[in-house]
Amino acid sequence: MSVKDTSRVKLLVETEVLYKNLGSLINSREGLQLINSGDSQQVNLMIVQLGDNYARDFQSVESLIDKGLADEIFLVSEKADANLLRQALTSGAREFFELPLKNGELEMALDRFTHRQMKKVNPHKVFQGKVISVTGSKGGVGTTTVAVNLAVTMAQTDSSLNIVLMDLNTLFGEIPIFLDMTPKFTWADITQDIDRLDPVFLENVLARHSSGVQVLPSPTYLNKAHFPTPQIMEILINQLKMLFDWVIIDMGQSRDDAEMQALQMSDSLLLISIQSLPCLTNTNRLLKSYERSGLINKERIHVVLNHHVKKNDISLDGVEKGIGKELSWILPNDYTTTMSAINHGKTLMDIAPRSAISKSYQGLAAFFMPQAEKKKKRGWLF
Repeated sequence: MSVKDTSRVKLLVETEVLYKNLGSLINSREGLQLINSGDSQQVNLMIVQLGDNYARDFQSVESLIDKGLADEIFLVSEKADANLLRQALTSGAREFFELPLKNGELEMALDRFTHRQMKKVNPHKVFQGKVISVTGSKGGVGTTTVAVNLAVTMAQTDSSLNIVLMDLNTLFGEIPIFLDMTPKFTWADITQDIDRLDPVFLENVLARHSSGVQVLPSPTYLNKAHFPTPQIMEILINQLKMLFDWVIIDMGQSRDDAEMQALQMSDSLLLISIQSLPCLTNTNRLLKSYERSGLINKERIHVVLNHHVKKNDISLDGVEKGIGKELSWILPNDYTTTMSAINHGKTLMDIAPRSAISKSYQGLAAFFMPQAEKKKKRGWLF
């Protein structure tokens, strides 16, 4: 890497320990050069720690950017909330982090910074992300399990992809539990001020999982003021499509207006079913309902049979006859491995990468990824 490709980074932090930790991280990364804090030359990135006087510090950030002393500024703070985040981004900061930093959080931010620096030389990549919505024919069929493991498997199959996982399962959203995460923000933090939503603010609201998947959780409390309208959902999904290659939405079993807007904007809908007569009856009814509504073309609906067991009163032929549609994918039943993954906040690929269920998810990911090798149509990997 040539000198002109090296990004200069300056640290303006209050404690020596934080300076050493950040400095060590900067020095360990190819393409980044740590500049002495007393050096007055222009830098590509400045990492600044907020003190007690937020108003003064935000003015300083604005001044640094206005004078061209830093291309980008990351802010770190002992305190973090939605209001402070808005102020930080309004001042011109690109990223905002709460101390102590979470494992891998800054590393991923530096990756994004490096990509943005490269785009200043290379043609700008315009994302036209694809939307995959996942919904269940009834409760308990594994909708969140499918959404989470599909997103992470896609990210692990191709690390160059930008993938976001959005939870629309209002009140009972469980994605953070499945991924052992404690996100600071949810989509409720942006729905009340949706007109001010921009890609920079959205990037900072998202929680970052170690797999590279970014997560937009749902609020974990019931408040009608935070329910998204179809208009809000349209704005939010369009913003996500501008930032990501793939937008994967866990819709749960809800069928309200916001979810129907998400459905209408989906390139694919995964309808999760299992081998039980009530569930297959619901699946058949939903397929007919979707067809009558005209919200999504039937060719874009993919029925996924979850928890499949070979010895069942209802055969695969019986399943397809009952729903009136060919199955797109079949996921084998592995209750022990699946529950272990959920209870430990891990993905199936993390705890059992060579298992039949993990291999089946790899096939399901390849089903949607043209650069990955296509698997068998039915996903019979067991």
